[in-house]
This record gives sequence, C-alpha cells and structure tokens, in this order.
Amino acid sequence: MSEIILEVENLRKYFPIKTGFKQVRYLKAVDNVSFTLARGETLGVIGESGSGKTTLGKTVIRLYKPTGGKILFNGEDIAPLPRKALKKYRKKMQIVYQDPYSSLNPRMRIRDIIGRPMKIHGLASTREEITSRVKQLLEEVGLPSEVMHRFPHELSGGQRQRIAIARALATEPELIVLDEPTSALDVSIQAQILNLLKEIQRKRNTAYIFISHDIAVVSYMSDRIAVMYMGVFVETGPTREVIGEPMHPYTKMLISVVPEPDPTKKIRVTEDLGEPQLPIDPPPICRFHDRCKYKLPVCDEKAPPKIPIGESGRTVACWLYGKGKTVERN
Repeated sequence: MSEIILEVENLRKYFPIKTGFKQVRYLKAVDNVSFTLARGETLGVIGESGSGKTTLGKTVIRLYKPTGGKILFNGEDIAPLPRKALKKYRKKMQIVYQDPYSSLNPRMRIRDIIGRPMKIHGLASTREEITSRVKQLLEEVGLPSEVMHRFPHELSGGQRQRIAIARALATEPELIVLDEPTSALDVSIQAQILNLLKEIQRKRNTAYIFISHDIAVVSYMSDRIAVMYMGVFVETGPTREVIGEPMHPYTKMLISVVPEPDPTKKIRVTEDLGEPQLPIDPPPICRFHDRCKYKLPVCDEKAPPKIPIGESGRTVACWLYGKGKTVERN
C-alpha cells in the first residue's frame, strides 16, 4: 500500500454571514469532508462553480483556518496550529492558482518570484545558489534560463503558468493543490501543462489535489475522483469507475452535459435542473434534493450516509443505493 501523507477527517469551513442586527448565518463551504491521499497520487475534485472545491483546497493547506475537523499531514494534525507554527509545513504544501498572471507579482522579475520561497524557508543562502536553483527549475518546467530576467507581462499565458509551477516546486513540496491550473489557457497549451504536471509527479512522487470543473481534464490527471456539491462529497472512487459508470444523480448530470468529440453523434439534450443554491444553513437533508428527479420520500427527511460500493473504496451518498435499491445508469 502506498504511503498515506494526508488524512482529512470531517473537515469543515464555515463563513459567517451577517443578515441583521446580531443575527449570523453560516455559509457551509466545506461540510464534514473526509478523504485520504497517498504519496504520488492524484485526487481529482470536480463540481460546479460554488461547490466548495477551491475552499477545500485552501483549507487543506491551511490558507484558511478550518472551522472544525482534522488535517493529518504526515501523521500530524495541522488544523489547530497557529500561524507561526505552520511555517515548517508551508514548504511541504504548495498551490498553483487558476490565473497565472494575477498570481505572479508584476513588479518582480522571474528569478525573484521563483527564488523568494527559497529565501523565506532558508533553502538557499546566497544569490549564486538561488540563481543556480532557479535555472534548474526553469529547465524542469521547459523554459530557457534567460526567462529569469523577464517580468510576467513579457511572457505568454502558458509560460506564466510554467513559472507558477516552478515557484511551487521551489520548496520541494510533498503536496500540491492545483486549482484549475489550465482553465485560463488555450486547449493546445493545456495539454502541454497537463503532461508537464504528470512528468513532474513521476519524477518527484508528489501528491496532487487537482481541482477542476472539466471532467475530461480530471479524468486524464486523476487516480481517484471526488464529486463535490454544496460543500459535501456526493460520490468518490477510482476514476474509471466514477466516469465510466456514474451513480449519484449529480455525477450523472455533470457527465451528461459533456460534449462528445464525434460529429456523427447527436447532441444529448438534458433537462434543465436549475442552478445550485448557496449552502447557507442548509437543512439536514440531501443537498441535491431540490434538483434531483430520482428523489425518494426519505430524501425529504434526512441526509444519506456514504454507502460503500464494491471493494475499490468507492462510495456514493444517495438513498437510491440504500438497502439494495438501484437507479438506471443512462
């Protein structure tokens, strides 16, 4: 069995919302989410915008302080740690953001952008050491060393994202959160960046949490998939199983709207299930209740448990699969 480096248990991240005088409600962006991640493994997290994917990623690496739950990184719970105590863990966990331009300081040269994490964490002490290491990182992400003297605005979108990846690699992390790292890029450039990330993972054995709404991209990158809706995981399992035979109605809906690259096939028209609501003080029932065409009477009463499916570790949170019940998969 691969070494587990991350264990998340009942993680919660709530944002308070003031709706009146001394009246506070909570947006439950992440609500009792649990999963594990092994060294060298990629967990893909998919869902619509607003489902809580980015909040989950930022909370796991402690850019957000969790409301509750545990984040066991190499066996140590980092969830309750104060800011100063987190510094030794920062270099082990990094993030690559969606927009490579806004995530890079426009006033800094590339050498300083990549070299700054090394200085902060004491991984290089002299200018010569930093320059040498920056050259190595630029080569690893497929860029010439001359790039280090430029500013971000002098580079293309794909080059900027390679710089963001190089900066994340500067501290030799064990875990990288990839928050829609290719969605702002052209399709041809997307493929190059995805292949680069796979090659880096192969060489370094780094664990990834890959966040995206693009099912095709997540399917290509991930070993396992977690489908997220309104702050909770509704289905998890090996990528081939979840994509090949979706079980939760929400997963089926996401996959049904993906266009097929075959001009001979007709476009599948799906019914309009509306827009997801914000998870503000949601009732203790299934989050997908209002949009589900398969709902049962029990769905009006309580939230479904995580029901294990098979022996691959797959789970689905849906009453349709309780007590042997099934639903059509098409």
